[in-house]
Amino acid sequence: MKTKILLFALLLSSFIIKAQSPPFGTQVIYGEEVDSKKSVVEDFIGEDNENYYFLMSKKGKLHIDKYNKKLSLSKSTEIIQRRDDIYLFHERTIFANENIIVFYSQFDRKADTKTLYYEVFSTSTLQSKGKLEQIAQIEDIKRSNRGNFSVILSPEKTKILVYMDLLYEKDGPEKYNFKVFDNQMVKVWEKDVTLPYADRYFTITGYKVDEEGNSYILGKYYDNEDKVKGSSYKKYEYHLLAYNGKEDVENDYIIKLDDKVITDFTFTPKSKEIICAGFYSEVGLHSIKGVFYLRLDEESGSIISSNKKEFGIDFITEGMSEKRTEKTKKKADKGKNIELYEYDLDELILREDGGCVLLAEQYYVDVVTTYYTNANGTTSTSTTYHYYYNSILAININPNGEIDWNKKIIKNQHSVNDGGRFSSYVSFVTDEYIYFVYNENSKNRDVADPRDYKNYSPSQKYTDIVIARVNSEGYIDKKVMVKAEDAETMIRPKLSVQINDTELILFSMKKKTYQFTKVVFN
Repeated sequence: MKTKILLFALLLSSFIIKAQSPPFGTQVIYGEEVDSKKSVVEDFIGEDNENYYFLMSKKGKLHIDKYNKKLSLSKSTEIIQRRDDIYLFHERTIFANENIIVFYSQFDRKADTKTLYYEVFSTSTLQSKGKLEQIAQIEDIKRSNRGNFSVILSPEKTKILVYMDLLYEKDGPEKYNFKVFDNQMVKVWEKDVTLPYADRYFTITGYKVDEEGNSYILGKYYDNEDKVKGSSYKKYEYHLLAYNGKEDVENDYIIKLDDKVITDFTFTPKSKEIICAGFYSEVGLHSIKGVFYLRLDEESGSIISSNKKEFGIDFITEGMSEKRTEKTKKKADKGKNIELYEYDLDELILREDGGCVLLAEQYYVDVVTTYYTNANGTTSTSTTYHYYYNSILAININPNGEIDWNKKIIKNQHSVNDGGRFSSYVSFVTDEYIYFVYNENSKNRDVADPRDYKNYSPSQKYTDIVIARVNSEGYIDKKVMVKAEDAETMIRPKLSVQINDTELILFSMKKKTYQFTKVVFN
């Protein structure tokens, strides 16, 4: 799929489309139903002009499955992980340059090494094109979890970053080996990287590679020896470490907001600039006060534009019950700090004009442990995990760093002991709209006020699949895409994906079967 670039076109004279089935001019195509006991989807690999490719688990064994554009299975092949008494651990499978590339690692206990390999499969036959090719090896690792590999694909799938842990002295800076390949697995550059900060003061939060092969490490630097790398410790600053291997250039960009705590942060390189955005707080790491934006010159690190905006009280209380809204506003009137609770940044979508849209979702887990004592005085415990995936935030930022609008798509999802597998949402970006598809309680279908929405808990009988959209002016419209009584199915949003400019693939499940469903945006 191409990088998501959002171009807000000139608005049409009317935004409300009359009720259709399916809504918003979409077309819904259902694939064949498959026994869910025999096969489970693991990941979407990629697509070409005629087929889609999925990574599947079938009775504990990984397979590559090829589906045609009508979502019928046309070919399947097992990824062989046991070879000549050697077990290969699957690291990642990617689609690049019309090939499927599978990455494996192998731990040799006797030799005390961990080795990374890759294997190329043909998309036409799904058969291997040759032998395993070794990429890198970590030596003297002592135990299997000491050395690790990771494979990162650039947004346009033209570059592949492979990085591996290197041994370093205790309390010293972490060390890595970076290898960047093109999508034919031809090495572009390689470099050993030593971080400029001691391990105990620096926590890595992410990696990226762009289409030029530049590689990035995002991390937090803690500057207090008494409290380092603690989850509740607030005194840190974000650092973005950039590496250009071809020109042997290293840059360290510091991202901070004076006395504000940056709770979540993401970035995207674009045309010699780095677009940065995220959330900040005045009280801690579990709530957000507002949003910030930075555009950096990639060469000098200087700020091209920046801004931050505090969320208003009406936005914070949107979707709350009347009683809770009144209580929250009274706290604000007394000068108490009011913030949004537990929102995680999901995505930064670039606009063609240099602006961006941020997407975030309220997500948290409550763990409840109950203690029981029987007649004999024996105590036992039971632990229940409650997963909450609630409202979505959409925040539009223009190229000057000004926050044009922030909107909230209200939803309430709660499940128990299931990892929230039927919760959350999948987004789809077109020139004029951002769409959000998710499961919702069918009893909300005729509820006009979002404050009266009932919680969604997984139930095929009461699951509507809904689609909401927001346009360039922040106008939100929502409709039911599939009614519960028509399909009795639930989607797995976190396994669903926008695969190209016009198509979204949903992974949906019934009691004993699953199927792929394609939504075409005309």
